[in-house]
Amino acid sequence: MEDRLNPVIEAYLSASNQGDDVAFLECFVSDAVVVDEGRTYHGSGEILGWFKHTRSEYDFTATQTGFREEADDWIVTCSVSGTFPGSPADISYRFKLDNSKIAKLTIE
Repeated sequence: MEDRLNPVIEAYLSASNQGDDVAFLECFVSDAVVVDEGRTYHGSGEILGWFKHTRSEYDFTATQTGFREEADDWIVTCSVSGTFPGSPADISYRFKLDNSKIAKLTIE
């Protein structure tokens, strides 16, 4: 059990909160998968499109409130505030890593 969040997940949260497209994409392998709100996004192009749309629509900030390792996944809980109904909301991010990059992210 790690006592510190994986560095690539820290980088993901930072880039996401800052709206930094370049740093955000650098966190993922090129053929990564993101699952959010019942939709699946494959590869850098679709993931970047999803990120830009989500940032512009919800103008959100995620603050980590906890994390744990579960098998090969990192489960990170965040309080997410933004321009969406029910804000702030507690959201879980499930990361599957491939070496030092994100291979799959499921937002629950």
